[in-house]
Amino acid sequence: MTNFLVFYKGKYKKLLFTVTDVDTNDVVDISSSTFKFTVKRNTRESDAKALIEKSTGNGISILDGPGGKGQIDVIPDDTTNAPSVDQSVVWDLQIIRDGYPEILETGIGKLLIPVTLAAS
Repeated sequence: MTNFLVFYKGKYKKLLFTVTDVDTNDVVDISSSTFKFTVKRNTRESDAKALIEKSTGNGISILDGPGGKGQIDVIPDDTTNAPSVDQSVVWDLQIIRDGYPEILETGIGKLLIPVTLAAS
């Protein structure tokens, strides 16, 4: 996954990820893991106030557990309550193993409001 993500209010976005060991670069078996993905206004904002929050079974799917591959689906309804102005955002993907969350990846991005031009 790239560290800079762009989301459009009311639009679908699919994000694919592969979990690898930071030291060996070997693929990690994620078959028994769960995940959490959040998009927030800033790093100090709690997960409860996230603009977008996804979890395993609720927008995050494991595509190939032994191969470490998963998918995050951000659907139009996820951004319905987002502000009606462009926003700079931060995001993170967490893996939860044995009840303990660990941040796998973080980044920045934009939540943009699509502009529709009307013919005159």
